Amino acid sequence: MFRYRQIVCNALLLMCLSSRAAFAIEMTGLWPSPAEVIALPHFCYGQFLKEKYTAPEFNIPQSCGVGMNHYCPALVVLNRANKSYADRMNRRGYLESAERQTVYTLEAMKKSPSCPIRPHVENTYRQIQMQIKLMH
Repeated sequence: MFRYRQIVCNALLLMCLSSRAAFAIEMTGLWPSPAEVIALPHFCYGQFLKEKYTAPEFNIPQSCGVGMNHYCPALVVLNRANKSYADRMNRRGYLESAERQTVYTLEAMKKSPSCPIRPHVENTYRQIQMQIKLMH
């Protein structure tokens, strides 16, 4: 029975991987897919879709300082965590990654108190903390 399930799962995986539509939706390595980027706030578009989104509204303001390049990837893994309810281990890993990257962003932001996305980052951190707490 186990061998049969393994064969079926491998066949389904192969079918999904051979589909161009599925490949376009899934992330390649650590880089988010275009579908994942579109789910992010507009200020993240420039980080992942550089050539098409160079205007200031598509980038984190420079007034936020260095270290902000960790925030948009934190949002990507947070979104993945929120799509991984069935797989508790993946969800936990995504949440922990989002937490680490958001904490790094908050630490870097201490030097830039006038950062206009500060409330967004702080709210994301509270959301992550709440989700981690609910997992215990």
